[in-house]
Amino acid sequence: MKALLAFTLSPFFALSMASADTATPLVPSGDTLVSSSVGERVITSENSQKASEEIRVQYPEISRDILTLFTIDRVVLTSNGTLDLYQGETLWMTLERQDQTFAVRQSAYTFAPASIEHTMSVQKPDQVANLDFVFKGCTTPQGQAQACEMVRVHLELAEIVVAQ
Repeated sequence: MKALLAFTLSPFFALSMASADTATPLVPSGDTLVSSSVGERVITSENSQKASEEIRVQYPEISRDILTLFTIDRVVLTSNGTLDLYQGETLWMTLERQDQTFAVRQSAYTFAPASIEHTMSVQKPDQVANLDFVFKGCTTPQGQAQACEMVRVHLELAEIVVAQ
């Protein structure tokens, strides 16, 4: 599934990567408090009759952002309360808490979720256990009301424990 998604969306991602290459590299937003790996990734359509695949085809910008999330393999909680999202050693974006949700503070390229939700860990209440990114695409067919479709990407996080 991951390989098929990457192949299908690679033209959109390549365009985004090219624009990210010309941007100034991002720097960590604080000291590392907790480093977590991204485990399970789940994509679902939300409040829609269409499957998530149909929505991704209709809205290339949603596809690009979903593919970005599929490349993220590490999430770092920093001393500033922000979340830095990495692919390997490359920092792709920083999320900052705004009230009860997170928002994109900086990104290597335009990354536009409608919302970012999170769930805290039951065992360690100061750590984020899950991130949910909701993407929304809307069209207004001629003579009709605006129709919007949403896709949710769920990332499950697991703390990386460094052996001492």
